[in-house]
Amino acid sequence: MKNGHIELGEILFVALLIIGLAAAAFIFIGPKPAYPSVPGNLSENGSDEPQDRTMPAAENQTLPTQPEPQPVQAAPPLANGTMGSILDEGLSRADSLFYSRVESGQYEIKTYKWTMGKLNDLPDSIQIKANDIRAVDVRFDGRYSDSLRGFAFRVYSYSGYSSPSKIYGVAAFISDSNPLEGMNASVDVQYDLAPEGAQIIEGCSVLSASEYGTAAGTPLHVYDIECKVMYGANP
Repeated sequence: MKNGHIELGEILFVALLIIGLAAAAFIFIGPKPAYPSVPGNLSENGSDEPQDRTMPAAENQTLPTQPEPQPVQAAPPLANGTMGSILDEGLSRADSLFYSRVESGQYEIKTYKWTMGKLNDLPDSIQIKANDIRAVDVRFDGRYSDSLRGFAFRVYSYSGYSSPSKIYGVAAFISDSNPLEGMNASVDVQYDLAPEGAQIIEGCSVLSASEYGTAAGTPLHVYDIECKVMYGANP
């Protein structure tokens, strides 16, 4: 500089000094980002746009209906007697029913009893056989039943009176299929082994039914019956 004038070289030096200081400041501070970056907020396509993080509502689901537990059917009681004892028990029930309904007086009692085998046989000692004619002596509405194993009844008649007799009996079958199962009407029974000859017992209806099981697992059905009148099959 001479006499207050700035020379050209001095001007260039000052300009280069200013440019150098500006470049140093830019390197030290670095470029300012156009948008602030929020870590962990990138969308799937790499943009910085905010994402909707609301979880989708669970769809209504109908759970499968659980089946209701079925009641366990109890096994029928075990029949531990012979055919003779089963029929005798039925006749004892017949006596109790008759005595509870009649007045005191003189009366005659006749007992009729039939079994396919022997009285001391077990109920299922004789297996069911199709068309077993051994059961033909007792017929229900004219037909015999292969599963019949015992039949007995008593006729209670008043002595010296003309009032009708009372008839109560018992029938035992070793199968669910029998002529008395589910019977709603009365049935006529023909009994061929009466000492006075074959008899017709009319209007027999079921008073009670009991189910048992034998030691071999065979079903045993016992029916208490009441009948209206008995007369000879061949008068």
